[in-house]
Amino acid sequence: MFASLIRALTQNHVRLETQSDDPRFRPWIIAGATAEQLGQQLQSWVESKPLWNIESKDSGANVWHLTRRTRWLGFVDDIHLQLIDEPAGCRVEAESRSRIGKGDLGQNRRNLLELRNTLSSFVG
Repeated sequence: MFASLIRALTQNHVRLETQSDDPRFRPWIIAGATAEQLGQQLQSWVESKPLWNIESKDSGANVWHLTRRTRWLGFVDDIHLQLIDEPAGCRVEAESRSRIGKGDLGQNRRNLLELRNTLSSFVG
């Protein structure tokens, strides 16, 4: 618990990494989905969320730049996603970074977990 508190106070960036100790923070494979399908559903979901926004997207490369504003003080986090078609489904590469501050109180981890839960729910 103490280590996670220290990390929250000193870290403002989280990236999905193949070698992550936490399997939730490894690149995700959304089985049975294509990048195009996830992109359409992601766009609808973001547009329905008041704290989230689509800053840009490159549909050809399936690269997205999203932002999420925190409820407390309205800090902005930048979330970058790439949706990659693979034989098993769609691979998701992502990172979340706070624009200001040295720590994020775990918000960037929560941003990625919210996206993971959301994208996983699209396939049923």
